[in-house]
Amino acid sequence: MANTIETALRAILVADATTLALVSNRVYPGYAPASATPDEDVIIYQQISGPRLHDLDGPDGMVTFRFQFDCLSPTMPRARALADAVRGALDGYAGTSDSVVIGSTILDDERDVLDAAASNEPRRRFGKSLDFMVMAQE
Repeated sequence: MANTIETALRAILVADATTLALVSNRVYPGYAPASATPDEDVIIYQQISGPRLHDLDGPDGMVTFRFQFDCLSPTMPRARALADAVRGALDGYAGTSDSVVIGSTILDDERDVLDAAASNEPRRRFGKSLDFMVMAQE
């Protein structure tokens, strides 16, 4: 499997001691698997956008991705702690992760989220959602 910006960002999070202590390796693209129980802290991430940059000669090989990271937990204090850990690991990151060159990672926005549940079920998790702008080479 080729290394991608997704695998690079996940690698940064699972290598961070604080994030690892909170979620172990429960960092998932798109959605948490059915095996993830509502009492576990999880991070779910997805790419929101990824416009390619150009100069006068055409594409310059850089992409400015927007990624959303949802930090979900059974309690709001734990969700906040998890969001703080993700922010600490990613905000300001520049370097090479999983063979992907990342020029910058900047926190752009954050908000509270509610974990989706069926209409007849109680909410299962509290959450914080963080949006990062990530400039990386293709």
